[in-house]
Amino acid sequence: ISADDPSKVLAVDSPSHRADAGLAWGTLIHGLLEHAMRHKSATSEDLRCLAMWLTVEEPELRQVLDLAVKTVLAVSKLDFWDEAKKSECFAETPFAFLESPGVILNGVIDLLFGHEGHWRIIDYKTDLDSTNLEASYQAQLKMYERALASVGIQDVTSALQPVRGVGGY
Repeated sequence: ISADDPSKVLAVDSPSHRADAGLAWGTLIHGLLEHAMRHKSATSEDLRCLAMWLTVEEPELRQVLDLAVKTVLAVSKLDFWDEAKKSECFAETPFAFLESPGVILNGVIDLLFGHEGHWRIIDYKTDLDSTNLEASYQAQLKMYERALASVGIQDVTSALQPVRGVGGY
């Protein structure tokens, strides 16, 4: 490995500053999960190349690219993933809806898939601490369900999918 290898950028690794935590890590994981779902034949090398591009402005993440790819590959082996691949499926889907006069809510649904009129929402979570995830994000999941209801989709279930620790990563 050459000294010029951009994947070997050094960063301080401490509880308060970890490359595999925070907004940038979450953005990387979400981008890789989106690609893996949209491109079903994506290989680990494809994901690593994409990860290099996605981290061009976050070089501290380069030290954890292999962890990011392994995490995404582990998530892609979970039961819901196969179900989504066999269904009508949408990854990283933006939405906006009028909740009440003067109140427009918007967001992005990580994964939405349906079969025979039943739809499932999966919201990926990259949090370091996965305790109380359901309580912390229940309002967010309900907002997603209301967004779909606003366009006439009523039969919806939603779930959080922690990605940290899946497959041992």
